[in-house]
Amino acid sequence: MDCLNLKKASIVVNVIIVMIIIGLFIFLFLYAFERVQISIRDIRRLTDVGKIQSRLHLYFLDKGKYPLQSTELGAQCLDRSDIGFQAPDNCGQVVYMELVPAAPFPRAERACQDYNKSYFYLAGESGATYAIKYCLAGKAGNIEPGIHWATSRGIADP
Repeated sequence: MDCLNLKKASIVVNVIIVMIIIGLFIFLFLYAFERVQISIRDIRRLTDVGKIQSRLHLYFLDKGKYPLQSTELGAQCLDRSDIGFQAPDNCGQVVYMELVPAAPFPRAERACQDYNKSYFYLAGESGATYAIKYCLAGKAGNIEPGIHWATSRGIADP
């Protein structure tokens, strides 16, 4: 009888150990999955800002200055001539960017807890410079987490 109880207890202990190991694997998978999602969103943010910068550079080459209006950017058609972009339905006009990318959701995560915005374009005086404000939740390459300003000098000016 005691041998039977000992066998049952051994089986219960083995099942508990297996459940703990499975739980640890699930926890590690979910932790790694979250980190991968954050990295993907940060890479998208950097790609978006790089696209906006390249369009601003084209605008500068054509006009000799950057757009003068400061505005929050994000998923809007650039039919606003007040910020220097032209809509595709303006015949004969150059289209610099039809749609400004919006920052991926969630915008406020980790290092960006207090920054729940899309990208923000800030024009310099007389259109000589610009800055695009964005936030990275994690480290991306050599760019640290946090709020950054992309300018004509580069993408990671703090």
